[in-house]
Amino acid sequence: MSAQRTKRNDRIESLIDLAKAACADNDWYDAERHACEAMELSYKGVDFLRMSLAVEALRDCRSNRREEAVATGAMYAFDSPIGDDDHELATGCWLIEPPRVAADARDLREHATNEKIAMVTIAREPTTLTGLWPLAALGPMVIRAKIRPPSEITPAWFVSALEALGESAIDDVDPDAGAIDRVEELYLRLQTIPDSLSLHEALLDACRQAAAADAKAASGQADDQTAAA
Repeated sequence: MSAQRTKRNDRIESLIDLAKAACADNDWYDAERHACEAMELSYKGVDFLRMSLAVEALRDCRSNRREEAVATGAMYAFDSPIGDDDHELATGCWLIEPPRVAADARDLREHATNEKIAMVTIAREPTTLTGLWPLAALGPMVIRAKIRPPSEITPAWFVSALEALGESAIDDVDPDAGAIDRVEELYLRLQTIPDSLSLHEALLDACRQAAAADAKAASGQADDQTAAA
């Protein structure tokens, strides 16, 4: 193993340890920052075993932060005219409605995270002719899911809406694709819907399968070398 790879592996493991420690101290935001960096380094280094550990740490801190936002019971609507951004950030669940769009939901969530404010954001587009609400998320890609409008909007509805988007993202990935291809596809989708726990689980599973495939391939190569000797 090269010195550069060893150094990167040490950095990833250190970041994961920092993420776990921050999560144990209820600092979801530092935990998320460390886990995200560990996940990115692992992804770029094609290190699926360590990537799975980073995804686990990321899932745990985001789950706790999401629960903090939902537990407040506070809900807000963000539907002010474009250009009117005079609003205060607050912990809770935010519904972004027309004329606002998915980019506003992304920006609001990122701003809240930078300010260490627990927030769940859902963006909906104009009601369709069939009476459905198109939910939308914007990141490296655009992900949509259509749902029936709720009879009542509750904090629990925000969680179900998030997971509807997450399931839509997962369903868009070819289940017959190789594990490494699925890691790439799910990694992009998780960056688009970072608060979907089902997406974390899907990426975690794909990472574990890719790591197992790598280990099997490495074992086969070692057996071939032994036989050749």
